[in-house]
This record gives sequence, structure tokens and C-alpha cells, in this order.
Amino acid sequence: MGLDPRWEDLPASIRGARGTDLEGRAAAVREFLRAVIGVVAPLVPVVKPNVAFLRGHGAPGFRCYLDTVEEARSKGVLVIGT
Repeated sequence: MGLDPRWEDLPASIRGARGTDLEGRAAAVREFLRAVIGVVAPLVPVVKPNVAFLRGHGAPGFRCYLDTVEEARSKGVLVIGT
């Protein structure tokens, strides 16, 4: 399953809760991706987080990518890096 988190497509409740600076945006994306992984982990064997969507959030976005990889692996889901 591809994980391509577009900022403008995240639920408003998640976008608004963290702020709009790079740290806040990355935290919101991280929260969203954790929720998605929690739902899909029993259903899909592999996820592919797209680092290009996270790079736009600077260094916090790359940390979000690494956290997403760790979260998926902790749920027993394989990760394809992009």
C-alpha cells in the first residue's frame, strides 16, 4: 500500500491541531500515518511510504519518514523505501 500523505488532503482536525511550521506539519503527517498503519496492518503485507511527500517538511519530514518505517515494522508490516 502506498503512503503518499498530501498535506492538503489530511483531515482538517489533524492539520489544525499541530500548527503550520515544519515541525507541526510533520507531526500532523506522523499522526495521520500512524493511524493509517494501525488500520491497515492486519490487511496489507507491505507499505511504501513516499519520502518525496515528506521531504517538503524539511528535516522534521525525514524524521517522520523514519518514524513511519519504524511504526510499520513494529506492526509486522514490510516496508519498501522510496
